[in-house]
Amino acid sequence: MKATIIFAILIVVLANFHDAESKKMSMEQIRNAVKSARKTCANQAGASKELLDNASQKGEFPPDPKLQCYLKCIMTLSKAMRNDEFRPDVMKTQAELMLTEDLSERIKETIDKCFPSITSSDPCEAAWQFSKCYYETDSSIYFIP
Repeated sequence: MKATIIFAILIVVLANFHDAESKKMSMEQIRNAVKSARKTCANQAGASKELLDNASQKGEFPPDPKLQCYLKCIMTLSKAMRNDEFRPDVMKTQAELMLTEDLSERIKETIDKCFPSITSSDPCEAAWQFSKCYYETDSSIYFIP
């Protein structure tokens, strides 16, 4: 009887695990999910479409305060920053929960590499430093719109 109950519980747990894994997002899905933040943050920072497109599509990160504060806004909305402080552990946890394992591992490695590259105490500039490093490290997993 106990073995039957344990087996039934195991089946339920495995079914839920499989279901959770199948709901994890691809890179395309995560990019689409964060697109809505672009308009909000672009308006807030006063950043032009061209400036943002050049960063996200071409890896051009000029030290423009509008781009820097746009990136801070995106990171704040995504909970990567709170009270102007980076939260790498939150970023890694979100990657684990939301993304497939292969993407999650690559993103966590990039976070580990780029977090130490932040030298500025200004939150906008710090977000820019991190984002620039992230893009340069692995542009294929850069998802800020």
